[in-house]
Amino acid sequence: MTIARMVTDTMGPKDVGTRTTQTAGGRAWPSDIRTMQVDITKIKMQGWKPKRNSEDAVRAAAKQLLDELSSDR
Repeated sequence: MTIARMVTDTMGPKDVGTRTTQTAGGRAWPSDIRTMQVDITKIKMQGWKPKRNSEDAVRAAAKQLLDELSSDR
């Protein structure tokens, strides 16, 4: 599932389409990173534990933004 789809699913707009553009090499932007992997082994050895996986973090951020926008009205 793409980040855009996670955000639209969480924020709930209807009839929203997403599209990506491709440049040479199949990337969305010339300097875009195709795949990113983060190794959290060292920080976990210090006692840190993640509270969310990547998908949950994106959804939580989208929900928080929506809540903040709603409270500003």
